[in-house]
Order: sequence, then C-alpha cells, then structure tokens
Amino acid sequence: SPYFSKNSSLGWYVTSIEMTKDGNILVGTNGNGVWKYNSNSVKTLSTVDGYPGSWGWTVITDNENNVWSINGGELIKNSADQGLKKYTSFNKVPIKWVSNIDIDNFGNIWVTCNLGLVNIVGDKEVIYGKDSGFAHYDMTNLSINSSGKIWVKGDGHLSSFDGGIVKNYVSDVDTIRIFGDNSGLLSL
Repeated sequence: SPYFSKNSSLGWYVTSIEMTKDGNILVGTNGNGVWKYNSNSVKTLSTVDGYPGSWGWTVITDNENNVWSINGGELIKNSADQGLKKYTSFNKVPIKWVSNIDIDNFGNIWVTCNLGLVNIVGDKEVIYGKDSGFAHYDMTNLSINSSGKIWVKGDGHLSSFDGGIVKNYVSDVDTIRIFGDNSGLLSL
C-alpha cells in the first residue's frame, strides 16, 4: 500500500506469521490487513489496495508466491499478475465462512469452511464433507502433518484424512476426550 508509515501500528493484534520460500515474512493482523516484510521494505495489503476489510486472520503463500488469507471468514488470493480474487463459493456452492487454510507438501491449498474440507489446485476445487465420510460438514481447524495427513476439527469431532480414508474421533462416542490442560496433546 502506498499509505504505509513507519509510525503505523500493526493493528489490534497479530493473528498469524508466515515465512515465504523467498524469506519474506507475512504478518496477518486484526485491524490492519496483511503486512509483508523483507530485508528492504514493508508492504501492506489493506482496503487501500482493494483488500476487503482489515482482518488478515491466517496468511500463507503457495508455490507460485501467491498470498492466501482469510479475512473475516472470506478466502482471498492475491497474485502479482492477477490481483485479488475473493472466493464466495466452491463448485458454485455459496460459502458462509472460511475458518482455516494450509498448504500440503505438493503445494495444494486446503481450507476448512461450512461446506467441509476443500482442496484447491489451480482452478479446480474438490469438497470433502459428510458424504465423503467426515462426521460433520462444519470444520473449523486444519493441520497437515509432515507425512501429508490432514487433521480437521469441528464442533465435537476430530477427523484425519490421508487423501482417501477418513477417520473420525467423535467426542460423544469415542473414549478419547480432549479438554482442559490436555487440550491438543492427543497423539493418534
């Protein structure tokens, strides 16, 4: 953004930090969009640049150095040659909200949303939901481990996906409980 000032603050608080493959640091904020730092300059992606709103919850870069972010529940892709693209639907199905985003070892983009788990490869979008074996459609968190297994969390469930097989761990039927100080320490 041309309106960057060294006296500007990062916003209310930092929501994510990501290092790009070329060494830049992307900072998502609640209040001032997305900031990109390199060794020589700072650039912002905000409403001045057409970025819809000032929230940059989760920020990642793909193998083509496109910046992907979640802004107030919306998925935004910013590419140097095509500008901003706002995803309002996947496979022509409207999105109510997008909650998390990650990239796998092959450079594929994965998002969780009210429709389920969505894989974006180029212009192709594949939706995995209850009909694919997940416990629910609504998914709120996402993590991809080093072997490529995708873990998603929703209200009352934790699921893993290896590209073909879905395993669900549902709190009301499984003996596995994740709560209190042990939250997040489960190893499956």
